[in-house]
Order: sequence, then structure tokens, then C-alpha cells
Amino acid sequence: MSTTNIRQGTIADAALLSELGARTFSETFAVDNTAENMAAYLADSFNPILQSAELSDPDSSFRIAELDGVAVGYSMLRSGNVPEGVTDDNPIEIVRLYVSKESIGSGVGAALMRDWRLGSLEASFRGLPGVTSHQT
Repeated sequence: MSTTNIRQGTIADAALLSELGARTFSETFAVDNTAENMAAYLADSFNPILQSAELSDPDSSFRIAELDGVAVGYSMLRSGNVPEGVTDDNPIEIVRLYVSKESIGSGVGAALMRDWRLGSLEASFRGLPGVTSHQT
């Protein structure tokens, strides 16, 4: 049984996160979308330039899950942009929590959730996030 290693994402991970994000999003949502819609969303949301900007944002934090040295999932958390109705003093948002299809059921998603809940993220992320999902 492999152990999940969770590490902080850095600017050097922009291409990795771009590829992993596009692949895991496609694995999850392609069946419910047209090829044209998927292509447009992937082009707008996953590319090394965009992930570099996200990684450079001081209000964002990326955690990358690895099994046997291979990235199989990641989470992106953001603070600072508080939606109306959120009352915590310093909330965070789980922007993305993606796990590759072959690793679903292996505990990677749970490991990413435990990671931020146990406080191994930057000190600026205090408080527990509210979660919204568009998944069915």
C-alpha cells in the first residue's frame, strides 16, 4: 500500500497543475458536457500561465498529493474573497480538490482534506471553509 505524500505547490508546479487539473476535470465532467464546452472550459481554466498566476497569488495555496512520487491529486484553497453571507472572520474556500481517476478510492482526497484541516497550511488560512459543489 502506497503512502500519500502531501506537499506545498510552488511556481515550478504550474505545468504539472495545468496538466493534472485538465485531466482530472475531464475525467470527472466530460460525460456531462459537450466536447465544445469542455474544450472551451479547459482552455480558459488550465494552462501553465494561468496556474503560474494562481500559484503566485498570496491569497491562494496549492497542496499536491503524490503516490510513489507521482502527482495524483491537488487542492487549491483561497482566502480574502468572502462571499456575502459568510460570517467567519477569516474563511477559506476550497476552489479545487481533484484526484486522478486511477487514485479515486485510495484515500488521496481524504488525505488532502486532512492536510488542510490539521493546519499544515499557511497560518493565514484559519477557520474551516464552507463547501459548495456543482457535482451530482
